[in-house]
Amino acid sequence: MKKIVQTWDWNTPTWIQSIHWDTVKNSVVHLLNMTLDLGYFNIEEYPQLELLLKESWLYYEETESKNMIERKINRDSESIIVLRDKGKIIGCVFVVDSGNEFILSRLWVLWDYRKKWIWNRLIQAVKVLAKERGVKKITLFVWEWKTQLQEYYENLWFKLWNTYRTWKMFL
Repeated sequence: MKKIVQTWDWNTPTWIQSIHWDTVKNSVVHLLNMTLDLGYFNIEEYPQLELLLKESWLYYEETESKNMIERKINRDSESIIVLRDKGKIIGCVFVVDSGNEFILSRLWVLWDYRKKWIWNRLIQAVKVLAKERGVKKITLFVWEWKTQLQEYYENLWFKLWNTYRTWKMFL
């Protein structure tokens, strides 16, 4: 798999441009003395993913047990995108490909890494994968009381769609 090195100025998200997935998957980004590796989840990393999901209150045994995660990545090896700092998983997003749209869940970045454009890096990886697969719509759900998060997604070109919790991005 191709790796690239990019310089990333977190004050100016210049990387939010249309790029090919080869430049995103398994890429290395140098950011504020951090070396961030963006790629797909490996089942060997499960203890880290479990810890991240438990810390974020997004862990449910019925859907995030090791067995269920392994089944998920066996069906689609690109369904969990993770961001690592020096080998430690610091963020993730789960992707369900329904054929004509991606449905995102478990989008999370550790607290210490927030406000550094890292969420955007995960969203960009999803956008590039969607374009590669011919998917034209990305959907995520946000609780109505999470107004700051709604504003954040609006800044990433998501739009409120039909219900109070559904946000969509059309590519």
